[in-house]
Amino acid sequence: MLNSLMLDIIFKLLINMKETSESVSGVETEANPTVDYSDSSDEEDFRNTIGNVPLHWYDAYDHIGYSLDGLRIPKISKKEDDIDEFLAQMEDPNYWRTVTDPQTGGKVVLGDDAIDVIQNIQKARYPNSDYDPYPRYVDFFTGETATMPVCDTSLTKRSFIPSKLEQQKVRLLVKAIKARKRLKEKMGKKPSKRAFYDLWEDETPKPLSRSQQWRLKMHLPAPKMKLPDHAESYNPPAEYLLTDKERKEWEEQDEYERRLDFIPKKYSSLRLVPAYNKYLKDRYRRCLDLYRAPRKKKMRLNVDPNDLLPQLPKPSDLKPFPTQLSIVYTGHQGPVRAVDVEAGGRYLASGGDDCTVRIWEVSTGRCLQVKKCAEPVHGVVWYPGGKLTLLAVASGTRLLFINAGVGNKQKVADTDTFVDHLWKNFSKDTDWQLPSDEQDCFLLAINHGKTISQVIWHVSGDYLATLAPGSGSSTILVHHLGTLKTQIPFSRTKGQPRRILFHPTRPQLYVASSRYLRVFNLVKQILTKKITTSVSCISGMAIHPKGDDTVIGGMDGRLNWYDMDNTVKPCKVFRYHDSCVRAVACHGRYPLFASVSDDSTAKIFHCTVYNDYDKMPLIVPLKILRSHKKVETVGSILDCTFHTTQPWLFTSGADGVVCLFTHLLVSMTTAVESNKGVKSPLSLLHEICGKKGLTPVYELLTSQGQGSDSVFVYRLCIDSVVATGKGKSKKIAKQNAALNWLMMIVEQGNHRDWGISGQTPAEAKQFLERLVAHKDDEQGGLNSDGSAKPNSACVNVLQQYCVQRHYLRPVFTEEGMCGAQHDQTFFVSVELGDYKKTGCGRSKKLAKQNAAHLMLDFLYNTPEEELNASLLIEKVEDSVMNMEFRKSFELRSLKVNTINQCEIAYDSNFSLEAFKNMDLINQIPTDVHLGLFSAICNELDLDYAMSEMLDNDKNVVLFMQIRSHPSMVLVGSGKTLEEAKLSVIFKFLIALQQELA
Repeated sequence: MLNSLMLDIIFKLLINMKETSESVSGVETEANPTVDYSDSSDEEDFRNTIGNVPLHWYDAYDHIGYSLDGLRIPKISKKEDDIDEFLAQMEDPNYWRTVTDPQTGGKVVLGDDAIDVIQNIQKARYPNSDYDPYPRYVDFFTGETATMPVCDTSLTKRSFIPSKLEQQKVRLLVKAIKARKRLKEKMGKKPSKRAFYDLWEDETPKPLSRSQQWRLKMHLPAPKMKLPDHAESYNPPAEYLLTDKERKEWEEQDEYERRLDFIPKKYSSLRLVPAYNKYLKDRYRRCLDLYRAPRKKKMRLNVDPNDLLPQLPKPSDLKPFPTQLSIVYTGHQGPVRAVDVEAGGRYLASGGDDCTVRIWEVSTGRCLQVKKCAEPVHGVVWYPGGKLTLLAVASGTRLLFINAGVGNKQKVADTDTFVDHLWKNFSKDTDWQLPSDEQDCFLLAINHGKTISQVIWHVSGDYLATLAPGSGSSTILVHHLGTLKTQIPFSRTKGQPRRILFHPTRPQLYVASSRYLRVFNLVKQILTKKITTSVSCISGMAIHPKGDDTVIGGMDGRLNWYDMDNTVKPCKVFRYHDSCVRAVACHGRYPLFASVSDDSTAKIFHCTVYNDYDKMPLIVPLKILRSHKKVETVGSILDCTFHTTQPWLFTSGADGVVCLFTHLLVSMTTAVESNKGVKSPLSLLHEICGKKGLTPVYELLTSQGQGSDSVFVYRLCIDSVVATGKGKSKKIAKQNAALNWLMMIVEQGNHRDWGISGQTPAEAKQFLERLVAHKDDEQGGLNSDGSAKPNSACVNVLQQYCVQRHYLRPVFTEEGMCGAQHDQTFFVSVELGDYKKTGCGRSKKLAKQNAAHLMLDFLYNTPEEELNASLLIEKVEDSVMNMEFRKSFELRSLKVNTINQCEIAYDSNFSLEAFKNMDLINQIPTDVHLGLFSAICNELDLDYAMSEMLDNDKNVVLFMQIRSHPSMVLVGSGKTLEEAKLSVIFKFLIALQQELA
C-alpha cells in the first residue's frame, strides 16, 4: 500500500485530470441521510458533504463532519482483518493498484494514466509523459528581410500625442521644486525618532533658558570604557603571563610606571575564577571619571597628511650634484684637518697633523708638492682670485705664507715678486718674521700666542683674519698684507669664539661663539646683529654666496639655516646627522651646500635663494656620501670644500685621506682644462648685474652681409653706460659688446664698485683680457707626429682610423650637462669596445670632439698588439655573422663584391690610359660611373667591401674599403643608398685619376 503523502499527490492529480474512478463500495450513513452531491467541478469526486477540509480536524471526534441537514456523518470503519486482506491480495488482480480514499473511505482502482504519473514521479521525471520541456523554437522575427510584415497593426493616435496627464504631473513637480516644497505624498515621511518624556512632569511646556538650551546642544556623552584585552582573560595565552623576572620588576615599579595594574593569571576553567577584589575600586574610578573628568568637543580637520608635506622637486631634476667617489688622495700620515681648492680649480691644498702641506693635482690625484712645517696644520687657504700661487697656512702658533710653486710659471714668479715687494715695508718691531736660510718653505710668518684654529682671506686679498682661542683680546686678529701690520678689532670678546668669516660683499665680520652669532660692521666698528642659535655648540659655519643667508652646524648634529635680513630665528632646522657637524660649505656657482659629520657621512643639499624676500628658500636633501673611516678620539670627516667651477665636493678625514666626489665618472683632465677661462665677458657681466639688481639691455643695430660674410652690431646699455660690439655672429657681437662695456667701466676707474677684480685699472684690464678664450673649432686633421689636434674634427679622423684598421665603430653617448643656463658644460662619452673616454665642452659638438681627441690619443699611445686583441675583426666577410660587429656598425647590409658580382660592365675595350684623360665632372654622366668603376676593378683585379649606416639626420653613410696595397677607405653619404653609393664611387674615381696622374 502507498503512504498517505503519495495518496494525496495522486488524488490531486486525479482531480486535476478530471478522471472519475469507479467506486468499489458505497458509503452508508447511520441515519441514511439524503446525500446532496454538488455539481461543482472542484468537488465532483467527493461522496460526502463535509467539503474539502482537512480530516485531521476530526481526529478527536467520532464523526467526520455534518451533512446538508446538519446531521453528523459518522466515521466509516471498514477495516478488514488480516485474512480478508490476504484473500484480496491473492484473488483480486487489481489489488496492487487499489487505494483508499481518505475522505470517502472507499476504495479506488487507479487507471493506467495514474500509474504512469506515479512511476514518473518516483523516477524524478515530469509527471506528464507527453510534456516537452524543450519545445522547438519558432523564430517569427528573423534577421532576413521579409516581403510581408509579420504583424500589420497600425499605430494609434495617442502614440503621437503628448499625454496631458503626464504634462499635468510634470507641471506640479516643477511648481513644487520652485516653491522648494517636498512632495510628502510621493516621497514619504521620515520615521520620527522615539521621544522620551517625563511622565510626572506638568504637561504644559515651559520655555528653556539659554543656558539650558546650550547645555542640551553641547551635551557630550560619556566615553565608553576600554574593552578588556587578552591579558585580562581567565585563560590568557602563554606570552601574556609574567615570568619570575618580570613579576619581580613589576613589583618593584611604582604604580604609575606599571604597564598593567594587575598580574595576569591562568585558570583551567571559568568556575575556578575567584571573585574580583578590585570591583568596587574600578566602579569608584569610573564614577570619578564620569563626574570629575572634563569633556571637551574636539574639532577634527579632514585633511590628507600628504597635503601637509611640502611639495619638493625630485632630486633627479636638481642635477648636477656630487653622487659618487671618483678620486682618493693618499699620502698624509695622520688626520687631514683642512683642504682648499685654488681659484682655477686645478690644484688642491691639504694640511694635517703630520705637519705637512700637500699640493695635489685635482685631475689625476698626483701629489705635486710637499711642504714641511714645524707644527700640525689646522688651516690652509689659497690666495683669492687666482692671480698668485700663495698659500696661508695655520701651523701651530704661526701663520705661514707659502708659495705653492705649481701651475703657471708666470704666476709663481709673480708670487715671489709680490712677497719681495712686501719686504720693503718689513719692520723688526712687528711680529712678522722673514725666513732664515734653513727655513725656506715659507715666505713670511706671523707669531701668535696660542694655536691657530682657523685662517680666512678677505675676497679682495688684502686682508686675512686668524682665530686663536684662548688668547684673550688677541683671539681674533686681522692682518693687512700690504703694510705687514696686524690689528686687534676687539678689545675683549664675549664668550669663546669658535668660527669667523668675512662677508662676501659687505665689510662685515661674522663671529660665532658657542651659542651666539654676532655680525660686526668693520667700517663703522659696531655690532649690527646678534643671533641666539638653537644648537648646543656651534662647530661649523658658511655664508651663502649672495650674502643674505647663513648655515650653522652644531655639536648636537643639527643644521640651522638663517635669513640674516628678515629674522633672528632659523628658517630651516635639519636633524640628519647623528654626531657632531665638523664643517659646512656652500658652492660659489651652484645652488648647493654640504655638511660633514663624525658619523662618517657627508650630506649634500640643494638650496635656491629667491630675490623675493617674502619667499622662503628652497632646500632639498639630495645625497648622502660615505667614504671615510672613524678614528677614536679624533672623529671621522674633519673638513670639506666645493670645487670652484664644478659641482664636486672634497672631504678630508681623520683616516688620513682626501676624497673627491663628482656627479659623473668623467675624465678629470678634460673637465678641468675645459674650464680655463670659462667665465666669458658675457657671463661675468650677467653675474655683476645680478648682484646689482640690474638688467642688461641688448639692441641689434645692424646686420650686414649673408652667410659667412655676415656682420652683426649690438648696442649694450646698463645704468646709462652704453657700449657697442660687432662680430660674425650674434653671440660674438654680444660678447664683444659686454667686453667693451666692462673696459669702459675700468677706464672710468669704477671697477671696484662693480666688483671687477684688480687693485688698479691696469690689473682690472689685465684680468678682463684673460677672460677672452679664443678657440679654433674649424681646423681639423692630424699633427705631423700623427696625433690629433685638440678641438679639431677628431670625430671623422677617429672613424677613418677605425675603418682602416678593421676596428669596431666608435659609439658616442651624451652623458649630461651642468652649469647655469648661460654657462653650461656638456659631457659626451665615446665607447670603442671595452674602452671608454669622456670629454666635455661648452657645446655638445665640442664635447664630442674632445672625447674623440682623448680616444685618439689613447689609441696612438697604446701598443697595436693590445688593441688588435680586443678591437680587430679578422675577416670582413665573416663580420655579418659577428653580432658584436653588427651591433657596433648598425649594419643594414654588408656586401663583398668582386668583378663577377658587378651589376654593369662598362666596355670590354676599357684601358687605364683612356681613363686618365676622362673629364668625370663634365663629360661622363653620373649613371655611367658604376659601370666605369666595374671596369676598373676588372682591369686592376681589385676587390672592395661596403658597409652602410644611418647618421643622426637619417642620412645613409656608406663606407667602402678597396682591397689594395695599401688599402683605401672612402666615405660617401646621401639620402638613399644609391645616392651614397654613387657618391663614394665618384670619390674613388677622382682619387684614382689623381693617383694615375
